[in-house]
Amino acid sequence: MIAQTGKRVEEKLISFLEPTQWVNKLNAEAIDRGELNLQLERPQPRGEKFLWQQMRCFKSIQWISFGAEKSGEYLGIWRNPRITACKLSQLTSLPTLTTYTKLQTAEALAPLN
Repeated sequence: MIAQTGKRVEEKLISFLEPTQWVNKLNAEAIDRGELNLQLERPQPRGEKFLWQQMRCFKSIQWISFGAEKSGEYLGIWRNPRITACKLSQLTSLPTLTTYTKLQTAEALAPLN
């Protein structure tokens, strides 16, 4: 009985943690390819699209972000299940918060606000 419980816990942990490892790997590769730009003081439309695509692919992920350690700027996206949407935020000298509906495609991002 204890072995079965341990096995179920292990399976749940793997299914929970595995997508986050994939997202980290994909982000690192995108940075290497230049698809994600770490100069976050400027708007990041390609980065926004990339993060949106990840949220559509990895349904269990609730939050994805990356940032600049020295300046504190970041780009992040998170799910808001109450309104079935994702919110994309970029903190620069002029912070922005944009909401995208769940039904939109990555090719035609149209903010709600």
